[in-house]
Amino acid sequence: MGEGDPHSNVGRLRASFAATPARVVALAEGMLKNGTVPPRFALAWLGMGGDGHVASLFPNTDPRTDDPRPLRRITPDPLPPEAPYPRLTLTLPVFLAADRLVFVIRGAAKRALFEAAMAGEIDLPVARLLRAAKGPVTCFC
Repeated sequence: MGEGDPHSNVGRLRASFAATPARVVALAEGMLKNGTVPPRFALAWLGMGGDGHVASLFPNTDPRTDDPRPLRRITPDPLPPEAPYPRLTLTLPVFLAADRLVFVIRGAAKRALFEAAMAGEIDLPVARLLRAAKGPVTCFC
C-alpha cells in the first residue's frame, strides 16, 4: 500500500499537515534493520478499533508492554476487510514512554470497550496500554 492509498494513515497525515511546517516521518522497513529508535513523544494521539486494537497492534499479535523492539511488522489475522494489509507499527513501550496519551473514540460500543479497558475488565491491546500507562490519559469519546 502506498501513501496515495485511501487507507494510508501517512498519506492522510501528509495531506492534513501540507499547509503547515510540520514534518511527517513515515515508518519504513529499513528502520527494522538499522535499529532506528523513534523519538520520545510528548503526546501519542491514538484511536481504537472495535476489537480493542491500537496502532495496528491487534489482539492476535499479542502486544507486550515489555516488548524490547520499538517497531514491528504486524500481519493481523484475520486481515480486516476494510484495510487488508500487513502493517509496520510502533510497539506499546514507545507509546508508554510518551508524556501523555490521548484517545479519540467514536460510538457507544467503542466507548463501552474503552471504559472496560480503563476498569481493567478485559485483556486487549488497549487495556494493556492503559493498565501500564504512568502519565495522563485523555479520551475524547
